[in-house]
Amino acid sequence: MGITDRVVLRQLDTQRQQTRTITDLEHTNRDLATDLRDTQALTRDLLRHIEETA
Repeated sequence: MGITDRVVLRQLDTQRQQTRTITDLEHTNRDLATDLRDTQALTRDLLRHIEETA
């Protein structure tokens, strides 16, 4: 295998790693968005409860 082949294989491996990283980040972003929505809903519920019991 020549140096050009090794360089191309290394570039392909790097591209695959970047694709995996992007996919992982997209999943993390979705999870964080879900957590944020859940936290906002819990905060609204808590505030409503505080107002009702005050």
